[in-house]
Amino acid sequence: MNSPRIMRRAAVGFLASTIVAASLHTTPRSVTIVIPDRASPVVLFAAGELQTAFKRAGVATELKKQSESSTQAEGEVRFALSPARERAAAGSDSLKPQEYAVHAPGGASEASITGGDDRGVLYGTMDFIHDHLTGYLAGTPIDCREAPHIATRGIWTWGGRIYNYERLLDNMARWKFNSICVWHRFAPKNARALAAYARTRGIGVVWGYAWGWGMPVCPSDSLERETWKRYIIETYRTTYAAAGGEGVYFQTFTEVYSKTQFCRFGEKCPNGCTNKSAGELLSGWVNPLVEAFAKEFPGVRIYCGVHGHAFHESLQGLDRLDRRAEMVWEDVGAFPFDYNPEAVREKTFNETTEFVGRLASAQGPGGNTLFVFKGMVMGWGGFDPMLVTDEVVLTELARKRAQSWLPLETGWRENAGYEFQMVRIIENLPIPERAVYGLVEDALFEVRQWLPVALFAESLWNPHRDTEGLIKHIENVPDVVSVVR
Repeated sequence: MNSPRIMRRAAVGFLASTIVAASLHTTPRSVTIVIPDRASPVVLFAAGELQTAFKRAGVATELKKQSESSTQAEGEVRFALSPARERAAAGSDSLKPQEYAVHAPGGASEASITGGDDRGVLYGTMDFIHDHLTGYLAGTPIDCREAPHIATRGIWTWGGRIYNYERLLDNMARWKFNSICVWHRFAPKNARALAAYARTRGIGVVWGYAWGWGMPVCPSDSLERETWKRYIIETYRTTYAAAGGEGVYFQTFTEVYSKTQFCRFGEKCPNGCTNKSAGELLSGWVNPLVEAFAKEFPGVRIYCGVHGHAFHESLQGLDRLDRRAEMVWEDVGAFPFDYNPEAVREKTFNETTEFVGRLASAQGPGGNTLFVFKGMVMGWGGFDPMLVTDEVVLTELARKRAQSWLPLETGWRENAGYEFQMVRIIENLPIPERAVYGLVEDALFEVRQWLPVALFAESLWNPHRDTEGLIKHIENVPDVVSVVR
């Protein structure tokens, strides 16, 4: 039996340890965010976001370069943000691009977010803000390491329906998107400014324009191919080459429902289109254009946009497509490929997953396959991306979009499980690089961080999470807007 004296000592010891623990787990008096002396714009953006988040939580915060570090004050936490190349921390060199490690012991005077590259620092910072900041300030130790499950996570949009491209790219960066495909019927005047700003947010730009889309062409007519070849080369040379970007996206035979719609002569083609499969028509038209473009602009990635309607019957001929043309598939089947996130049937979804598997191997070894999800579209059209700064105008536009978001968000909440499942299927496809874009058009994501877009982004980062719990978490993240709750 324990004596009263021993019990009193135990009680005093427990009380003392509790007091010490409590003192360690109090909110920091201040935080100094330390960045490399030559921090990139991407890391600077991450540091600014973290500083804002701490200040919003009531913690005094300042930003310093490594060379400016001074004597550490009592209660001050030094929070280091750096890519692995700047840091000699154990294990940091093994971090891959986009990967990050967060080390933030509760109550300690030092914390860090280390990225495999600059984008890794940004992604770790945003996940810390969205997922861990509240717990950290309550004394919860944070130690985690994460990398994306889908390498390329993008938004596809008509450029003329972007109302403030800087704020759009800011919000994309906050949700770990790293690519944007901006499509125009006519080349934008401010392409260079948009691409330059995107680079400061770790986002690559893919320029989209027509390589036959919406125009009456005959895929088997060599003279028409030559005419389009000159147009394609000249358009890129005069507008997009100097602007910078990672690639070009072109729509050719899209928004058609049978191979006969590929040709302007329909079923009466004098050049032999009726005797060819949809894949043979596509490759016959695209390959000479890709050959010429790749020769003129080596190193620019070429994305070939195709809608799946005309290929359900047969994928014959797709294996002839030039491997430098990476297939980008839209309208493959049920949500998340359908515009309506509410219309999901188990049978149709299962048929879609089977078709996705066939598409991934249709081009053969070395061919890459990308996918475009929908269910977040308000409209399309327009000319140049805009830079509207009038808050009254932007707020009113966003208010109107909220009415359109209501049925879409309802569908995403109900059917997010299907979308996450499709991402997991794509993650496991036998393709060189996983890439998924979301069609977010005329949606005012630059003004409101709508819940479906944030949920879509999170599904690409890690689709192996419970959707119901994740939705509840995301809707409580500051700045996320839900029109349902």
